[in-house]
Amino acid sequence: MISRNSPMPAYYQTKMRILDMIKQDDYEVGDKLPTDSDFCEMYGVSRITVRRALTELEQEGYIERIQGKGSYLRFKGLDQNISKFYSFNDEITKMGMVPSSVFLKLDLVEADKNIAEMLGIKERDLLYLLERLRLANDIIIAYD
Repeated sequence: MISRNSPMPAYYQTKMRILDMIKQDDYEVGDKLPTDSDFCEMYGVSRITVRRALTELEQEGYIERIQGKGSYLRFKGLDQNISKFYSFNDEITKMGMVPSSVFLKLDLVEADKNIAEMLGIKERDLLYLLERLRLANDIIIAYD
């Protein structure tokens, strides 16, 4: 139940409860979430409250709502400190998903002035330009 005495709005409390449920791995990416009515019953709130909570979760990329079909869990995102060494494959595997990549382009290009300065190389030095999509369970989550 949602606390009526809390200074936090009911929709926000509902959103946080749903988010907790998602983060506790009760659902996998692509799973259908309970219906709006189910959430109303679970948390003792109105349909408007549930819809506002779900709208925010959708805007933040946690869920996808399909009219007439329901709400589905999207990729949960990575909780990764980028100042440390980062392995996409290791992180995705730790989350219980299958990592993969789709290579889009591999070209040999000349460094322009800005790139040369950033990399500490000479302008017009040759570099490889690699473009790829990074996926988790066949869902695109990053463009490198």
